[in-house]
Amino acid sequence: ELLDRLIARWNSLPPVGTNADSNEWKQQRTAIRIRVLNVLKAWMEKFSFEWNVGQFTTLQNWVDSASTDQPSPSAVLSRVMGKV
Repeated sequence: ELLDRLIARWNSLPPVGTNADSNEWKQQRTAIRIRVLNVLKAWMEKFSFEWNVGQFTTLQNWVDSASTDQPSPSAVLSRVMGKV
């Protein structure tokens, strides 16, 4: 399912041989996370009628658990979820 894959992509680990604390990985991870947020935001805004209760629950649980990550999904997606 797309939502599960996007969450997995958000939680991507650094490539083998790359230090998780390196600036290169931090920049790459931030870019990945911004893309994931953009896809989720567009999906929710344009196709929310296709979402079921289970997907909203999964998304809300993920947003709550990832609220300390940067960029913060709760700041972006909570506003969108409130509109849907």
